[in-house]
Amino acid sequence: MKKCIRAGLFSFALISLIILCCAPSVFAAAPAGALNMTRLLFVYDVSGLSQYTPKPDTRFAIGDMCAIYVETTGFAMEPVQPGSEDEFNIDLALDLEITMPQRRRTIASEKDFDTLKTTVRSKLPAAFMAFSFVFDEGWGPGEYDIEFTLRDNLSEQSVTRQMTYQLEKPTEADRARQAEEQSQAK
Repeated sequence: MKKCIRAGLFSFALISLIILCCAPSVFAAAPAGALNMTRLLFVYDVSGLSQYTPKPDTRFAIGDMCAIYVETTGFAMEPVQPGSEDEFNIDLALDLEITMPQRRRTIASEKDFDTLKTTVRSKLPAAFMAFSFVFDEGWGPGEYDIEFTLRDNLSEQSVTRQMTYQLEKPTEADRARQAEEQSQAK
């Protein structure tokens, strides 16, 4: 059975751009390099660029929320007006594929499941995306690979990275933790 991930399946999506503390003249001189995912990791929460609480392991229980943080550099910024340094367009897209390698099965696949197409007033050296989804009862226990392909539609560059996680049946301790997390969220 193949699951398609849509934006509605994610419990929240957070896309944000943060300007690093650098002088504006540094931004103007910095050319876009090779597109890169400088950080890709499981997290508990995100409050800004490089501001997150990392999850120390890759084990999840059915019913857990999976939150992922993606930080990127090297994306193209196209001036809105040719020759102008006032405003810049950014156009990034993130594709997702989740597989169970031991069963050679694709569980979920979504092209452009998250996009960032915006105009900014300064050249930005880094951006981040953070999102989460719940491992509901439709997920089975096992080892999963989750592959992300970040595409820069302006420069036609892309980069792919992969993470592995273990999904298990919830223990009594997992159920108690999940109930506590749900009550705190209310």
